[in-house]
Amino acid sequence: MKKTYIICIILVVLVLAAGVAGFLLTGSAVSQAEDAQSAVYRMYNRMQDNVAQSCFTVTENGVVIGIYTLDQLGVLADTQAAVDACFTVFDRMEPKQFAGLSVKEKLQWNKQPHPQNPTVSISLEHLDLYAAMEDLVVIPRTAAENAYAKLVNGIYQVHEEVPGTVLQVSQVQDAMAQTLGAAVIDTLGPVETRFEVTDCPDCYLPPEKTVANTFFDFPAMLAEDIRDLTITVDFHDAKETLSQEQLHQVLKTSEKGSILVDEDALRALIGQWAVEYKAGSTPYLLDAYIGGVKPIDFLTVDYDVDEEGLLSLLTETLLEMEDADLEAPWLCWRKGEAFTLGEEYVEIDIPNQTMTYFKDGEVFLTTDVVTGASWGYPTPPGLYKVENKDTDCWLSGEDYNVHVDYWVGFVGYMIGIHDAKWRTKFGGENYIKNGSHGCVNTPTEAMEELFKNIEVGVPVLVYGK
Repeated sequence: MKKTYIICIILVVLVLAAGVAGFLLTGSAVSQAEDAQSAVYRMYNRMQDNVAQSCFTVTENGVVIGIYTLDQLGVLADTQAAVDACFTVFDRMEPKQFAGLSVKEKLQWNKQPHPQNPTVSISLEHLDLYAAMEDLVVIPRTAAENAYAKLVNGIYQVHEEVPGTVLQVSQVQDAMAQTLGAAVIDTLGPVETRFEVTDCPDCYLPPEKTVANTFFDFPAMLAEDIRDLTITVDFHDAKETLSQEQLHQVLKTSEKGSILVDEDALRALIGQWAVEYKAGSTPYLLDAYIGGVKPIDFLTVDYDVDEEGLLSLLTETLLEMEDADLEAPWLCWRKGEAFTLGEEYVEIDIPNQTMTYFKDGEVFLTTDVVTGASWGYPTPPGLYKVENKDTDCWLSGEDYNVHVDYWVGFVGYMIGIHDAKWRTKFGGENYIKNGSHGCVNTPTEAMEELFKNIEVGVPVLVYGK
């Protein structure tokens, strides 16, 4: 009996010990589960915080255009939901709430696998890029320029296209979405995704015409430009305007766009004009200082078109492809020899009572004068040359004896150009009733300049009545 009692006591003690041990073991497992759940919950919270704090930075040429939260882009809620999907309901449960679960539920949760290094991509289902695009499109932008060819100095120069900065909105939006979709949210920290507009190859509207995709038809361009080209050549009292057909005959282009003049065709055309406008035994045409071209009846000459000179002049003009009114150059002959007044001569215009001295092809001086009295001592028209020069002279005749400081004679010592200190008025109609005895009376200052610069042999042309 006593032995049986002892055995019962031992059994009770063993049962109690086992119960205590089981209780202690269960308590430890529950504690471990709670700690583990708390750690997972903190991981979950960090990811959600990282989602909320992540942003999308847009730059263009390195300049920040704007920084946008996931909420502004319309992807916050979906991305938060994606984070939720990485965790179970118990993972996302606040630790206090988890602690109130049954031992069985805690132990069952603890037996399940839990997230270790969870990551999620930004969800693009409800992506809205309006804010970012609005900031981009309000920036002043330049349109792309097409490649083109322009005639410059006789060459159709091809100018390459110039890229613009007008956005291709759909391409930029697609590139933004791709960049944003590649971003990964984890537990380490918020993500700043950067998008540089120019990294998108098709971010800007390209020019329609480029050097690569455009054929520049230089002959067609020349034909178009010829339509608006007017080149006229003056042949004394006649004009020739190159027709469209003639321009097409003499103008061509090279493969590289250079304007070319067909010299043979142009020479043939000039040859036709030379035959038509050749003039023999005709008055010399003087380009007078006053009144332009005037025929000098007493000076008979022959005129031939200077074909080589006109060829050179027209070639230069045609290559410029600009409207022009040209004076045909002439070869002038007198008594079978080439004739010209040259670069230095004196022009005495009786009707206008002026004397003009040309030197080196330019007007050196011009002045009013008084020529011979028309009623009795007219200055004789003609082509002369300076025969003599003198200073401090006395000029004498039947009814005069005057002193002059400067004398330039062109008809011996009888008729010349000299100062006339006794006169107060020059030019006008003084010569009609109060003219000289044939000489050309000149203001002292002008006469001094003429005397200092002119030399014996210089032509003197006197014309008019």
